Amino acid sequence: TLSGAKMLFFKHNDMSSLEQMLEKCKGKRTLVCVEGVYSMDGDLVKLPEVIELCEKYNAGSFIDEAHSTLMFGPNGRGVAEHYGLEEKVGVSFGTLSKSFGGVGGFICSNARIIRYLKGYSSPWNFSCSISPPIVAGLMKSLEIATRDSSLRDKLWENTAYLKNHLAEMGLNLGGTESQVIPIIIGSSGELLYTLAAEIQKRGLFLQPVDFPAVPADARRFRISASAQLTKEEMDTTLQIIEDVIVPAVKKK
Repeated sequence: TLSGAKMLFFKHNDMSSLEQMLEKCKGKRTLVCVEGVYSMDGDLVKLPEVIELCEKYNAGSFIDEAHSTLMFGPNGRGVAEHYGLEEKVGVSFGTLSKSFGGVGGFICSNARIIRYLKGYSSPWNFSCSISPPIVAGLMKSLEIATRDSSLRDKLWENTAYLKNHLAEMGLNLGGTESQVIPIIIGSSGELLYTLAAEIQKRGLFLQPVDFPAVPADARRFRISASAQLTKEEMDTTLQIIEDVIVPAVKKK
């Protein structure tokens, strides 16, 4: 990393593993970095437990809200707001390229950390400002998404519709708790790409995700639900998945 910090990794959402790593770092400056919504599994970070351990070991906390901004929390500020822990999180990072539909990103923290980043962050110092038309679009996205909860309500309605029907097909959706819906195929990369090609012939693009982005025995397709999807579009998608993926998975 640019910071030169030593990185230690704990098992996915495993608080015992995290505590073991924190024990190794006692007496050292430590920053625990997590995602709000994990981008490949769709589950949420166990943030209350993470914050509790950070306080116990005097460690800082950093949360990546890339897949949760505008989607979680009463005001769409992400998983930290969802858990009521915004004041406890040291640094919150987000992107403007997903739910906002633009480019760029942002960091939220206390004034001291923000001043430090402005002075010493190479990506900040050597990047150009976002162009005014993109800023205008981002401001409008924020206005629309936060004027009421209708878009978030529709997103969760569509997410539930897709999840329920996919689960009824007997597909492995992992432990998703969000709009990110994995369809786990297994260890065969050949099968994954064969299915992807067949699905595309049917007029649907479904993103295949291969090792090393995910474990070698959990190759998958990944769906990101949207508030813009119509019932007709979702039904067409579900029918293609049922016709192509379900028989292949059951045959294994």
